[in-house]
Amino acid sequence: MAQARIGLIAVGQRTKKRNRTKKRLGRLPPTPEFRSFGMRFHQDTDLEHDGLRDAAHSALRNFKGEERRRLRDFIGQVLQSDLSPDELRKLWGLTGSDVIFFEAKEFLAFLAFVHDQLRKGL
Repeated sequence: MAQARIGLIAVGQRTKKRNRTKKRLGRLPPTPEFRSFGMRFHQDTDLEHDGLRDAAHSALRNFKGEERRRLRDFIGQVLQSDLSPDELRKLWGLTGSDVIFFEAKEFLAFLAFVHDQLRKGL
């Protein structure tokens, strides 16, 4: 009987860990492609590019074929979602980007631009 309880506790602990991870990642966890895209926006982005659009063009050159399609689809999901400004900030923060968007509208406009560029490139 004691072993069954230990087994149940272990399952419960795994469930708690999984729930904590889901909470940390939010309702729409970033895909590997989105993380990779965000990581390309580092602290020197403003020195190397003439703005975020130029930096986005540069970052998108690294995505080909299926990766590009998955990135486009994920950004489309974000644009169609009802994520709160805090959830959007959290989503971008999980990519490891050094670039910060202070307004959710600015971030969504940036994603809309990137999504449009990805649609043109396929």
